[in-house]
Amino acid sequence: MDNKKRIIINATCASKKSTGVGIFTQELVSRLVAINPERFFIFCVHNFLNGFENMKLISDSCSPDNGPSGHRKRILWSQTLLPSEYKLRRGGLLFTTLPEAPISVKNKIVVVHDIIPAKFPQIQTKMTYYYLYVVPWILKTSRHLVFDSENTRKDVLEYYKIKNIPNSVIYAGFNKGLFKPIKGGFIKKKYGFDRYFFYVGDMRPYKNLNSAIQAFSRASLEEDILFVVAGKRDDRYFPEIQRVVQQKNLAERVIFCDYVPQEDLPHFYNDAIALFFPSKYEGFGLPPLEAMATGSPVITTRMASIPEVCGEAALYVNPDDIDDMASALERLAGDSSLREYYIQASLKRSSLFGWEKTASEYMNLLIGLADEI
Repeated sequence: MDNKKRIIINATCASKKSTGVGIFTQELVSRLVAINPERFFIFCVHNFLNGFENMKLISDSCSPDNGPSGHRKRILWSQTLLPSEYKLRRGGLLFTTLPEAPISVKNKIVVVHDIIPAKFPQIQTKMTYYYLYVVPWILKTSRHLVFDSENTRKDVLEYYKIKNIPNSVIYAGFNKGLFKPIKGGFIKKKYGFDRYFFYVGDMRPYKNLNSAIQAFSRASLEEDILFVVAGKRDDRYFPEIQRVVQQKNLAERVIFCDYVPQEDLPHFYNDAIALFFPSKYEGFGLPPLEAMATGSPVITTRMASIPEVCGEAALYVNPDDIDDMASALERLAGDSSLREYYIQASLKRSSLFGWEKTASEYMNLLIGLADEI
């Protein structure tokens, strides 16, 4: 093939313990190379493309699993070494699955999932500077931008005052082989949890986990019902969350599972009374989509992009109203017919999404732009 038209992909944000953008990258890139392997060359820190030859592993020190240190090294690599690698491999188009791309390369497509560090500067001060001073240059020197949702597109274009860069919205998907209705009982057998509400995600304040715990405390629920929280503990916020748990005497009923293996996640969704996800901001909202795909009811909010994902298939609550959230918990725990309604609504809504559809839309965009070079 003509190497000038080869598409170079920066997939270095995918790791052994991928979450969020890492999962997005693995799912999307693996499907792109399956469609047309000869068109792509991939840079990774973790080999999630078994048997694929057109790839190069960069230093493991750049892995997201190494936290802020890995992020800083990955950014440095993308601005210094990636441009030379791009030229060496005679790349025609550079595709990066998040705003970590060389400013010097103009023929690039950048995916933007959210601008949380800029939108909530009090949360991640180190990331704030990157999103304030580097990301604008990356975006404004791009050939095309892709967003996970219309809300993210609106946020990014307004915040960075971008007017003349072509852009698209392509929704993320979910793994249909993994997230589907399955036989119940796995979680009780492996973890000992029987009846529970489930939350998966990080502990940053906009995720609203403190308020979720307060709502769980206020709800009139049977004593055997638990609130299971999955996601890596964040030392910046966990002490305050733990303080709320202790204050509400919930140490035996709010369970922190830390990182949950990907193969167990569908079972956590499937066996739960509902996913309780009262987030105040999401660039897309992958947990609600994954939960709906298993047939789990979803309690969530109408904030940011979440309604684009859930449509009318979720039980919506006001994230600032503890009583409203507590009432939603009570309704789904106590009304089997209401829960069945949301199970069916979840399955119907989730059928509109899928990584195959997402990959097809990205493939058409990438090939079309690459062939113009």
